[in-house]
Amino acid sequence: MEYRHLPQLPDVELSLGKFKHFSFAPHVHLDFHIGVVTRGAQRFAHKGEQLLLSPGSLATMNPDMVHTGQSADASDYVTRVLSVPVTLVEELANNHGHSEWFFGSGLLQDEQLFKDFVQLHQQLSLPGTATLDGESGLLGFVDTLMQQHGERCSQPKEYRLSSDAQGRIHELFHHAPGDDYSLQTLADLVGLGKYQLLRQFKQATGMPPFAYLQRIRLEYAKKALHNGQRLSDLACSLGFFDEAHLNKAFKQAYTLSPSAYRQTLAS
Repeated sequence: MEYRHLPQLPDVELSLGKFKHFSFAPHVHLDFHIGVVTRGAQRFAHKGEQLLLSPGSLATMNPDMVHTGQSADASDYVTRVLSVPVTLVEELANNHGHSEWFFGSGLLQDEQLFKDFVQLHQQLSLPGTATLDGESGLLGFVDTLMQQHGERCSQPKEYRLSSDAQGRIHELFHHAPGDDYSLQTLADLVGLGKYQLLRQFKQATGMPPFAYLQRIRLEYAKKALHNGQRLSDLACSLGFFDEAHLNKAFKQAYTLSPSAYRQTLAS
């Protein structure tokens, strides 16, 4: 897996990966993720559906949306992914008079947008891409994508765990990801029994609470590596037992160790 960050767009991340016999466990992201497969095919679970990503289509993931990913068959597959910060999408939405924009579907069949995305990803991956050219291309693509396929309201809440309860737990996890939580603490927060909370949270998100929190921690760790924070300090602040624990979890999630990932930031 290769990662690239742009000096002119530090919050935007490009990734290029080739996978075979590798499965991404259920996980979430802090940002909007747009991805394509340029060779082979990827199967992924999204909101209770099994979807197939193949050349000509785009995977579109909202922040905090649980999903998976694995090869659709015995062949390998190649992905290109663009991570777009929430603030950028909010700014585009506000320019069109909307308070929020979200993807309405996890999979889009759009040959032209697929070609535009691949071209943009290749352009942004080239060393020396001019700031104005890169920013203009990125903003133009995301704006077109959201105008054609975005929802102009909050994400639909289709689950038994109320949107208010889910929101309070999300807010707690994001406010203090390094804290140690018990099921009883979370259950008391939303007025449920702990077994009810465990069942309903997993039904709502596709992940048990700790797995969800662990992924949130790793997403924040990924962002903190931009700032040169020491791994030992980072592990402690985000609730990992030690640096080795953080290393192992990070590599399982992103296929690179934190040190190797940090090296990609300097390239």
